[in-house]
Formats: sequence, structure tokens, C-alpha cells
Amino acid sequence: MSVTESTATARTEAEIAPDQGWSALMAEAAQEVFEVMVGGTLTPADICGQHQGGVTAMLGFAGVPCGVFSVRCSWSAAAAIAGRMLGASPEELPAEQVCDALGEICNMVAGSIKVRLSDAGSNCMMSIPTVVRGVDYQVRCLACDRCFSTAMELDGQAVIFHLELQS
Repeated sequence: MSVTESTATARTEAEIAPDQGWSALMAEAAQEVFEVMVGGTLTPADICGQHQGGVTAMLGFAGVPCGVFSVRCSWSAAAAIAGRMLGASPEELPAEQVCDALGEICNMVAGSIKVRLSDAGSNCMMSIPTVVRGVDYQVRCLACDRCFSTAMELDGQAVIFHLELQS
């Protein structure tokens, strides 16, 4: 990387990544996606502690920024989201469709974040989503040292958006 590229990258990171702005950026992108794709309005939630169990959809960002974005919720919240997206009763949906729907929500919210970052001069790529389902698990990025979360609710069920970034 040349000095010019390095300076431009550092400047772009500073312009688009004030630590206080990441949670608001995630919330804005999530609200936009949920209104259009899920047909619901997210509201801020007061969630204490780490979310463990249920379903986590995640994908990686490479470039500026570099890190992992995830969407975490209970199985019932994921099924409700999938049901709204697919116009079906959550109880009727197979597990594969619920996981696919949450992975797609993760992809769309991350994509909305990426568009906003691109408008600010960032150049990053996204991986495809991975979905993990289970109980008593934690997801973390080993190379990341900055974490941002925003907790929202859809119909009284928590949905947590989490971003881990590498400095």
C-alpha cells in the first residue's frame, strides 16, 4: 500500500467511523430494511448483558471497515421475522427457511451499511452470510478490538445488531 493509499484509508476510516456513530448507523440501516422487507417497525430495546442462544446470522467486511456484522435473536423472533417476510405463519416454516430469512436480513442490513459507507468514501467488500443456531454460544471476531451493538425490538422480541471492527 502506498503512502497516499494509507493516508486516504486512515482519513476515510476517521470520517466514517466515529465510534459513537456505528450503533446509530446500524439502527438506521436495520429500521430501513425491516420496514421494507419485514413490514414492521423496529423500536429501541433496553437489553442488558450478552445475548446467548437462539440464532445468529453474520458476515464479514473486508477493506475499510474490516470486521464482522451480526444479527442475533431468539428462535421465536427469527421465525416471526421469516413469517413476515414470506407471508406465512411462523409455526409452519421449516428451520431452513427461518435460517435463510435471518441470513438474508443480515445481508440486507449489512448491504445498507455498506452503501452508506461507500457514499462516505469507504471501499469494502462483504462475505456471504453464515447462520448459527443453538444454545449457550457466543460469537466473536478474534482479530477485532472495537465492538458496537444496538438492541431493537420487533413486536416485543429483541433483535440485536452487532459490529466488531479491527483497528
